[in-house]
Amino acid sequence: MMRGGKSRAATRVGVSAWVGALAWALPLAWALPATAQITIDNFNAANATWPKDQNTIGNPEIEFVPGAGADLIGEYRKTSIYDFTPGGGISRVEVGVFPSVPESFLEYISSVNTDAALKLRYDASADPGGANPNLNLDMTANPRIDIVFSYFDYANSLPMDVQVTISDGTNSASVVQQLAAIVAMPTLSTLSFDFSGGLGGVDLSDVDWIEVDFDPGAAADFRVQSILAVPEPASAGLLALGVLAAAHRRRR
Repeated sequence: MMRGGKSRAATRVGVSAWVGALAWALPLAWALPATAQITIDNFNAANATWPKDQNTIGNPEIEFVPGAGADLIGEYRKTSIYDFTPGGGISRVEVGVFPSVPESFLEYISSVNTDAALKLRYDASADPGGANPNLNLDMTANPRIDIVFSYFDYANSLPMDVQVTISDGTNSASVVQQLAAIVAMPTLSTLSFDFSGGLGGVDLSDVDWIEVDFDPGAAADFRVQSILAVPEPASAGLLALGVLAAAHRRRR
Protein backbone atom coordinates (compact mmCIF):
# COMPACT_ATOMS: atom_id res chain seq x y z
CA MET A 1 0.00 0.00 0.00
CA MET A 2 2.75 2.37 1.00
CA ARG A 3 4.71 1.73 -2.16
CA GLY A 4 1.60 2.17 -4.29
CA GLY A 5 0.82 5.45 -2.52
CA LYS A 6 4.30 6.72 -3.19
CA SER A 7 3.97 5.77 -6.84
CA ARG A 8 0.68 7.65 -7.24
CA ALA A 9 2.12 10.67 -5.43
CA ALA A 10 5.19 10.63 -7.67
CA THR A 11 2.95 10.40 -10.72
CA ARG A 12 0.95 13.43 -9.57
CA VAL A 13 4.16 15.38 -9.03
CA GLY A 14 5.46 14.36 -12.45
CA VAL A 15 2.25 15.37 -14.18
CA SER A 16 2.22 18.68 -12.33
CA ALA A 17 5.79 19.34 -13.40
CA TRP A 18 4.96 18.64 -17.05
CA VAL A 19 1.86 20.83 -16.93
CA GLY A 20 3.91 23.65 -15.45
CA ALA A 21 6.61 23.21 -18.05
CA LEU A 22 3.99 23.15 -20.79
CA ALA A 23 2.42 26.39 -19.59
CA TRP A 24 5.85 28.04 -19.51
CA ALA A 25 7.24 26.68 -22.76
CA LEU A 26 4.39 26.69 -25.28
CA PRO A 27 3.96 30.46 -25.57
CA LEU A 28 7.69 30.74 -26.21
CA ALA A 29 7.70 27.81 -28.63
CA TRP A 30 4.81 29.22 -30.65
CA ALA A 31 6.49 32.61 -30.80
CA LEU A 32 9.82 31.32 -32.08
CA PRO A 33 8.84 30.36 -35.66
CA ALA A 34 7.24 33.76 -36.26
CA THR A 35 10.39 35.61 -35.21
CA ALA A 36 12.55 33.24 -37.27
CA GLN A 37 10.98 34.14 -40.61
CA ILE A 38 12.90 36.25 -43.14
CA THR A 39 11.13 39.08 -44.95
CA ILE A 40 11.96 39.02 -48.65
CA ASP A 41 9.60 41.88 -49.48
CA ASN A 42 6.75 43.52 -47.58
CA PHE A 43 6.31 46.31 -50.17
CA ASN A 44 7.02 49.05 -47.68
CA ALA A 45 4.63 51.98 -48.03
CA ALA A 46 7.40 54.45 -47.24
CA ASN A 47 8.93 53.58 -50.60
CA ALA A 48 5.71 53.12 -52.55
CA THR A 49 5.53 53.88 -56.27
CA TRP A 50 2.43 53.77 -58.44
CA PRO A 51 2.30 52.79 -61.20
CA LYS A 52 5.72 51.23 -61.74
CA ASP A 53 5.30 49.60 -65.15
CA GLN A 54 2.96 50.29 -68.03
CA ASN A 55 3.25 48.02 -71.07
CA THR A 56 6.91 47.44 -70.21
CA ILE A 57 8.12 44.24 -71.82
CA GLY A 58 11.25 42.46 -70.67
CA ASN A 59 13.25 45.41 -69.36
CA PRO A 60 13.06 45.50 -65.56
CA GLU A 61 12.26 48.62 -63.62
CA ILE A 62 14.67 48.70 -60.69
CA GLU A 63 13.78 50.09 -57.29
CA PHE A 64 16.52 50.67 -54.75
CA VAL A 65 15.18 50.65 -51.20
CA PRO A 66 18.11 51.07 -48.80
CA GLY A 67 18.14 50.63 -45.07
CA ALA A 68 17.74 47.73 -42.70
CA GLY A 69 14.18 48.75 -41.89
CA ALA A 70 13.03 48.71 -45.50
CA ASP A 71 12.06 45.02 -45.36
CA LEU A 72 13.30 44.44 -48.90
CA ILE A 73 15.95 41.76 -49.07
CA GLY A 74 19.11 42.84 -50.88
CA GLU A 75 17.70 46.39 -51.13
CA TYR A 76 16.74 45.95 -54.81
CA ARG A 77 13.37 44.99 -56.29
CA LYS A 78 13.36 44.37 -60.06
CA THR A 79 9.92 44.43 -61.66
CA SER A 80 9.34 43.40 -65.26
CA ILE A 81 6.35 42.56 -67.44
CA TYR A 82 6.76 40.02 -70.22
CA ASP A 83 4.64 38.00 -72.67
CA PHE A 84 2.47 41.08 -73.10
CA THR A 85 -0.55 40.46 -75.34
CA PRO A 86 -2.78 43.48 -76.06
CA GLY A 87 -6.51 42.96 -75.84
CA GLY A 88 -7.70 45.92 -77.92
CA GLY A 89 -8.84 49.26 -76.64
CA ILE A 90 -6.71 50.50 -73.75
CA SER A 91 -4.57 47.31 -73.60
CA ARG A 92 -2.78 48.25 -70.44
CA VAL A 93 -1.00 46.51 -67.56
CA GLU A 94 -0.02 48.43 -64.45
CA VAL A 95 2.13 47.16 -61.61
CA GLY A 96 3.18 49.11 -58.57
CA VAL A 97 3.58 49.26 -54.83
CA PHE A 98 0.54 51.01 -53.47
CA PRO A 99 0.49 52.77 -50.08
CA SER A 100 -2.27 51.68 -47.76
CA VAL A 101 -3.11 51.55 -44.07
CA PRO A 102 -2.14 49.50 -42.13
CA GLU A 103 -0.08 47.67 -44.77
CA SER A 104 1.02 48.47 -48.29
CA PHE A 105 0.92 45.95 -51.13
CA LEU A 106 2.02 45.23 -54.68
CA GLU A 107 -0.87 45.50 -57.12
CA TYR A 108 -1.22 44.15 -60.67
CA ILE A 109 -4.06 45.42 -62.86
CA SER A 110 -4.76 44.55 -66.48
CA SER A 111 -7.40 45.87 -68.86
CA VAL A 112 -10.02 43.74 -70.62
CA ASN A 113 -8.56 40.84 -72.64
CA THR A 114 -5.02 42.08 -71.98
CA ASP A 115 -2.60 39.34 -70.96
CA ALA A 116 0.89 39.53 -69.47
CA ALA A 117 3.20 37.90 -66.95
CA LEU A 118 5.01 39.61 -64.10
CA LYS A 119 8.48 38.86 -62.74
CA LEU A 120 9.94 40.05 -59.45
CA ARG A 121 13.67 39.49 -58.97
CA TYR A 122 15.74 39.88 -55.81
CA ASP A 123 19.52 39.63 -56.28
CA ALA A 124 21.15 42.59 -54.44
CA SER A 125 22.58 43.77 -57.77
CA ALA A 126 22.03 47.13 -59.44
CA ASP A 127 22.66 45.57 -62.85
CA PRO A 128 19.42 45.22 -64.92
CA GLY A 129 20.62 41.89 -66.27
CA GLY A 130 21.22 40.51 -62.81
CA ALA A 131 25.00 40.30 -63.15
CA ASN A 132 26.98 39.54 -59.98
CA PRO A 133 24.03 38.51 -57.81
CA ASN A 134 25.03 38.38 -54.17
CA LEU A 135 22.09 37.97 -51.82
CA ASN A 136 24.15 35.42 -49.86
CA LEU A 137 20.92 34.42 -48.16
CA ASP A 138 20.99 31.49 -45.74
CA MET A 139 17.68 29.62 -46.16
CA THR A 140 18.78 26.51 -44.28
CA ALA A 141 16.40 27.18 -41.39
CA ASN A 142 13.80 28.83 -43.65
CA PRO A 143 13.52 26.60 -46.72
CA ARG A 144 9.92 27.51 -47.56
CA ILE A 145 8.85 30.69 -49.34
CA ASP A 146 5.33 31.96 -48.62
CA ILE A 147 3.54 34.50 -50.81
CA VAL A 148 0.58 36.16 -49.11
CA PHE A 149 -2.23 37.44 -51.35
CA SER A 150 -4.95 39.83 -50.22
CA TYR A 151 -6.80 40.02 -53.55
CA PHE A 152 -7.22 37.93 -56.70
CA ASP A 153 -9.90 38.27 -59.34
CA TYR A 154 -9.35 36.01 -62.30
CA ALA A 155 -10.92 36.13 -65.74
CA ASN A 156 -12.60 33.18 -67.45
CA SER A 157 -12.35 31.15 -64.21
CA LEU A 158 -8.68 30.42 -64.88
CA PRO A 159 -6.25 29.92 -61.97
CA MET A 160 -3.04 31.91 -61.71
CA ASP A 161 0.25 30.05 -62.00
CA VAL A 162 2.96 31.29 -59.65
CA GLN A 163 6.55 30.07 -59.91
CA VAL A 164 9.36 30.71 -57.43
CA THR A 165 12.96 30.05 -58.48
CA ILE A 166 16.03 30.18 -56.25
CA SER A 167 19.68 29.81 -57.24
CA ASP A 168 23.05 29.53 -55.53
CA GLY A 169 24.79 30.78 -58.67
CA THR A 170 25.45 27.26 -59.96
CA ASN A 171 22.27 25.29 -59.40
CA SER A 172 18.69 26.51 -59.49
CA ALA A 173 15.33 25.05 -58.51
CA SER A 174 11.76 26.08 -59.29
CA VAL A 175 8.44 25.28 -57.63
CA VAL A 176 5.05 26.09 -59.20
CA GLN A 177 1.75 26.54 -57.36
CA GLN A 178 -1.70 27.72 -58.45
CA LEU A 179 -4.00 30.28 -56.92
CA ALA A 180 -7.37 28.89 -57.96
CA ALA A 181 -9.92 30.79 -55.88
CA ILE A 182 -11.04 34.40 -55.69
CA VAL A 183 -9.43 36.24 -52.77
CA ALA A 184 -10.73 39.42 -51.16
CA MET A 185 -9.91 41.26 -47.94
CA PRO A 186 -10.08 40.63 -45.05
CA THR A 187 -9.37 37.04 -46.12
CA LEU A 188 -5.75 36.29 -47.00
CA SER A 189 -4.51 33.39 -49.11
CA THR A 190 -0.98 32.00 -48.87
CA LEU A 191 0.87 29.94 -51.47
CA SER A 192 3.82 27.95 -50.11
CA PHE A 193 6.90 26.87 -52.07
CA ASP A 194 9.03 24.25 -50.34
CA PHE A 195 12.75 24.04 -51.21
CA SER A 196 13.76 21.82 -48.29
CA GLY A 197 16.17 18.97 -48.82
CA GLY A 198 18.36 20.87 -51.27
CA LEU A 199 15.90 20.71 -54.15
CA GLY A 200 17.74 20.85 -57.47
CA GLY A 201 21.09 20.67 -55.71
CA VAL A 202 20.78 24.29 -54.53
CA ASP A 203 23.00 25.19 -51.59
CA LEU A 204 20.40 26.67 -49.23
CA SER A 205 23.12 28.21 -47.08
CA ASP A 206 24.10 30.62 -49.88
CA VAL A 207 21.20 31.59 -52.14
CA ASP A 208 22.29 34.28 -54.62
CA TRP A 209 18.97 35.24 -56.18
CA ILE A 210 15.22 34.69 -56.00
CA GLU A 211 12.69 35.17 -58.79
CA VAL A 212 8.90 35.14 -58.52
CA ASP A 213 6.83 34.81 -61.71
CA PHE A 214 3.09 35.45 -61.84
CA ASP A 215 1.03 34.32 -64.84
CA PRO A 216 -2.47 35.59 -64.03
CA GLY A 217 -4.14 35.29 -67.43
CA ALA A 218 -6.06 37.91 -69.37
CA ALA A 219 -7.84 40.70 -67.49
CA ALA A 220 -6.84 39.36 -64.06
CA ASP A 221 -6.00 41.55 -61.07
CA PHE A 222 -4.18 40.65 -57.85
CA ARG A 223 -2.46 42.07 -54.77
CA VAL A 224 0.49 40.66 -52.85
CA GLN A 225 0.95 41.65 -49.20
CA SER A 226 4.30 40.00 -48.51
CA ILE A 227 6.89 37.44 -49.57
CA LEU A 228 8.56 35.56 -46.72
CA ALA A 229 11.08 32.77 -46.15
CA VAL A 230 9.75 30.66 -43.29
CA PRO A 231 10.64 27.46 -41.40
CA GLU A 232 8.99 24.20 -42.34
CA PRO A 233 6.01 23.30 -40.12
CA ALA A 234 7.80 20.10 -39.07
CA SER A 235 10.88 22.07 -38.04
CA ALA A 236 8.74 24.47 -36.04
CA GLY A 237 7.11 21.52 -34.27
CA LEU A 238 10.47 19.99 -33.38
CA LEU A 239 11.61 23.37 -32.11
CA ALA A 240 8.55 23.54 -29.85
CA LEU A 241 9.26 20.05 -28.49
CA GLY A 242 12.86 21.02 -27.85
CA VAL A 243 11.79 24.07 -25.88
CA LEU A 244 9.30 21.96 -23.93
CA ALA A 245 11.94 19.39 -23.03
CA ALA A 246 14.34 22.13 -21.95
CA ALA A 247 11.62 23.63 -19.76
CA HIS A 248 10.99 20.25 -18.11
CA ARG A 249 14.68 19.77 -17.37
CA ARG A 250 14.85 23.27 -15.94
CA ARG A 251 12.00 22.59 -13.51
CA ARG A 252 13.24 19.22 -12.30
